[in-house]
Amino acid sequence: MRKLLSALFCVFFALTIYAQAPVAASIDGNFKIILPADQPLSDTYIIDISAIPFTDANDCTVFFDKMHEIVVNYEVLYDAKQVRILLSYDNRNAGWDLAQWNAYFAKRAKKMAALFAASH
Repeated sequence: MRKLLSALFCVFFALTIYAQAPVAASIDGNFKIILPADQPLSDTYIIDISAIPFTDANDCTVFFDKMHEIVVNYEVLYDAKQVRILLSYDNRNAGWDLAQWNAYFAKRAKKMAALFAASH
């Protein structure tokens, strides 16, 4: 029993350390996502999408599904009017810092804006 409790404590401790709460980022009127410079680089961010006039949850989900790439995925939390951004790495972006991620999102903003305009 003692070993079981010890093992459960270790698992709980490890999950607590490695579970990372999302960091608030922003998205401007031109669809430019900006990761905050006053926070360390995270692998999970949350943006507020309440100012973007999606017609409904499906509209929002379809839009962000079209924005998925190998290095970034979006999880729509429509009821909360938020989107979780999940960053990942491969050989194209290994070692990217905050400035490189923000430059990536600045380039993606044009595609996002054009897609939104075409569907609304």
